[in-house]
Amino acid sequence: ALGLRAHGRSEYTDEELISIIDQAALSGGVLLYNSKVEYDSFKLKLVQSVRTLLSIILDNKLKVFDCEHYIEVDLPDIIEEDGTVRSIGRFNARIDLLLQDEKDDFVVLDLKWSESSRYHTKIRNQEDLQLVLYANALEVAYPEHKVLGCGYYVIPQCVIETRESFFCFMDHANYYDL
Repeated sequence: ALGLRAHGRSEYTDEELISIIDQAALSGGVLLYNSKVEYDSFKLKLVQSVRTLLSIILDNKLKVFDCEHYIEVDLPDIIEEDGTVRSIGRFNARIDLLLQDEKDDFVVLDLKWSESSRYHTKIRNQEDLQLVLYANALEVAYPEHKVLGCGYYVIPQCVIETRESFFCFMDHANYYDL
């Protein structure tokens, strides 16, 4: 989360964001780039994406519950349409960004660095198993909270790819009613 959670603020200047990115790079949190020009371009794109993400969080009255939230649960069996029972068993994961609304219900964002249309395609084809498993695991671990929605936040494009109706009226969200 690039240190944003530790700072506990909702507004940053571009210089502050660039400083946080540089600190993460120095600590090994960012891949090395071939040139200063390439790295500076990356930083500007990342600043834009962080601003967009902060805007999504604030505009929708969400708050950060945790970053890289570790979860480990026993998931219940799945009963297929033909009656076949499939056991999932023990599941563990780290959820990139776990948000909560005003009622403390969850919103899951999985952060992706790729500029490809892979996540768009996963959502459109209902192949977003990672998000489905995150939602199921949260429902088991925190039965007192609902999972309102899950999506991929594609960092280079500053957009959420999702099929969850929670996101349907948000700016910067590609919602697919499937």
